Amino acid sequence: MPLPRMIRTSLLVGRLLCMVCLFPMMARAADTDIVADHLVRDKHGVVTATGKVEVRRKDEKLTADRVRYDPEHHQVDAKGHVVIVSPDARIEAKSARMDTETKQGVMHHATVYFPDGRSIQGERIERIDELHYTTDEMVYTACPMDQKVWDIRASSARLDQKEGKLVARNARFEFGGVPLLYTPYWQQATRRKSGLLLPFFSFGKRRGTEWALPLYLAPAPNWDATITPHLMTARGLMGELEVRHVSTVGKEKVYVTRINDKKLGRMRSQLKGKASWSLPANMHLDVKANHLS
Repeated sequence: MPLPRMIRTSLLVGRLLCMVCLFPMMARAADTDIVADHLVRDKHGVVTATGKVEVRRKDEKLTADRVRYDPEHHQVDAKGHVVIVSPDARIEAKSARMDTETKQGVMHHATVYFPDGRSIQGERIERIDELHYTTDEMVYTACPMDQKVWDIRASSARLDQKEGKLVARNARFEFGGVPLLYTPYWQQATRRKSGLLLPFFSFGKRRGTEWALPLYLAPAPNWDATITPHLMTARGLMGELEVRHVSTVGKEKVYVTRINDKKLGRMRSQLKGKASWSLPANMHLDVKANHLS
């Protein structure tokens, strides 16, 4: 016997209300997708995935050999060949514990690769958010890993992507695997920002032992400069200045250096410049000059 129209309407409204109430839960559950060879969910809703595990959430992907995901606490525990890929960095680690909501986490025996070629590795790396990291037993370099020439090693460090700086404690600078400088405190600029750059060391017969400490100045977006005191034990102290400028027309660079050469017993200097401009009527002008005293 058919149900009265009022009852049928009430049942339909009830189903719609249930769907509306359940929809947010379904959407939140769908925010994190897990694919693996084997998936097991216990009575508390905790998922254990093994074999080619892939976890996706928004713009971040995590792959590992084994993953335990607790949706109630938004926690992912990953082990074995852990790789986390996001627009901000690529992280490789032996194990990791991450919060899928805040993206905070701790990685062990990890390396973080940034899009501009820099990398930071450590026995323990904590990601505070996408722009801030702390690490123990750190190794930092701006060289590609297969072409690494220098690095900075420290007992602990904090990387601030927002401010563009690396602050390290008990740090040493190594060139070609040889320790050249130790300092209890080291601050390194990681992007265009005024401050000290990496020191330069060299050994040779003509110049003796060389040491240089460049100071980088970036007072405006379209021009910058580098001032470098350059000490050579066989020649003397040389001052170097390089100024660079760019505009809608083109770019210019001027280099000036001066030294009281102990070996020759006289003052020497060099002035070098280069400019490249785009002119009307699809014309292009390149200018180079080099004067050596």
